[in-house]
This record gives sequence, C-alpha cells and structure tokens, in this order.
Amino acid sequence: MRVVVSSILSLLIALRAMWIVFVTMSTMGDPMKRPAENDSVVVTLRRMESLRSHLPREGRVGYITDMPEESVAAIQAAHLARFALVPLLVDPHSDHPLAIADFSDDVAVDDFLVAGKYDLVRKVDSGLAIVKRVPP
Repeated sequence: MRVVVSSILSLLIALRAMWIVFVTMSTMGDPMKRPAENDSVVVTLRRMESLRSHLPREGRVGYITDMPEESVAAIQAAHLARFALVPLLVDPHSDHPLAIADFSDDVAVDDFLVAGKYDLVRKVDSGLAIVKRVPP
C-alpha cells in the first residue's frame, strides 16, 4: 500500500512539474501568465538544478533531509529532486557514498555533519549541500 501511495504521489508531482514547464514555455511572452516565482515546485526544481554541475552525470546518490521521513513535504521534495536531476538516480532509502543534504538551513546542515557520518563536499545553497559518507 505504501509503495502504491508513493508511486501515485510521485506521478502527481511529476505531472505538476511538467505542467509548470508547459505553462512556462507557452506563456513566455505574457508575464501575467507565468507561474509564480515562489511556487514551491519551481523553487525546489531551481534549488536541485543548482546541484547538477557538482554531481556525477549518472549513477546513484542518496537524499538526506531534516523533514520527518513520512511527511508529504519530505516525499514531495525527494520526488522533485529525482525529477530535476534525471538521469542521475536520487535514492532517499539507501546509504550511498555521495548524497544530497536538503535541510531547512545551513545550521541544520552543520549540525548533521557534526555527527561524523558524512563529510561536506560542497554547500550549494542555503541548507543544500553535497556530502560524502565517511567510511566505517
């Protein structure tokens, strides 16, 4: 059941993101019809896109967040990261050597790094970083 709900949510998020891209492309000349710059999907897609040049072109990376694991916001953010970074596979459910740290702010990223399980590779935006797992 959980997989079905997650798949449906993923599909809905992808459809919304594609709709925003379609609307943006079809209304470029009319600023009154453009999607809001502060729309949560647009903001998340732009944040994830800023990571692209700092990540491998393909393969898998982890996704770590400080949002509650089963919250709608965490699931949506993970699915949007997957959508924005294709063909790179973003996997929030496994432990990869390289991961995206998507936190509420830089202080939360620093607090996460203090635990010593990951090292900072690069901070990209406020609360957004690339980290690598410290070998055991």
